[in-house]
Amino acid sequence: RVQAHDAQTETCTLTVRPRPMVTRMVHDAHFPAYTRLAPRPGQSGGDIVAPPGTSIALQIESSIPLKKAWLQFDETTRLSARVDGHTARVEFTITENQRYTVGLLDPHQIPNKDPVTYRIVSLEDRPPEVRLLRPGRDSELGESMQVALLAEAHDDYGVAQMQVRYQITDDPEEHVLPIPLTTIAKEQTQNHTWDLSALTLLPGDQVTYRVRAYDNNNISG
Repeated sequence: RVQAHDAQTETCTLTVRPRPMVTRMVHDAHFPAYTRLAPRPGQSGGDIVAPPGTSIALQIESSIPLKKAWLQFDETTRLSARVDGHTARVEFTITENQRYTVGLLDPHQIPNKDPVTYRIVSLEDRPPEVRLLRPGRDSELGESMQVALLAEAHDDYGVAQMQVRYQITDDPEEHVLPIPLTTIAKEQTQNHTWDLSALTLLPGDQVTYRVRAYDNNNISG
């Protein structure tokens, strides 16, 4: 109360209320099909590292019950969360490297203060590596008109296709010959007999060729 000389106000009560605080963060990660990775539930913390296309279900626990909660990615991008008591839940898909903070608001319109900045790291999917082991050098084509190829390739998540790409003498067109694969695997070693008899080659013609491998990433390529 306030007193001045003989006058005074009625007694007033001032209640100090705590600000909401993040006490725990847990996320479930569901990876895109091309990775062939099993889901990873219950990952602790707000920092997230995963390939692009990964679906994230983030659970945020607060020190007090909430009215609102959200993720703030930059000055203009806000993603609202569903609130149930002390818990907030939100889902999103990883597309790029980002940073975010968690905003909390209690029923008395009191927000959290100085939120921590968390990172989202979008893991780069490296292209497959491939090597031609046989013949592995320039050679002359025999009477059989066949070349025995041996190639190996490996990729982070799986090699889905292999091809022979070739050109004949001065022809600018690049031709494609698929190398059959029986399955998608991180490592592939393939023997392939390349029959050139149907190419109607003439004496002196040169065939330049290379082997190319592809992964199964249909999201970022």
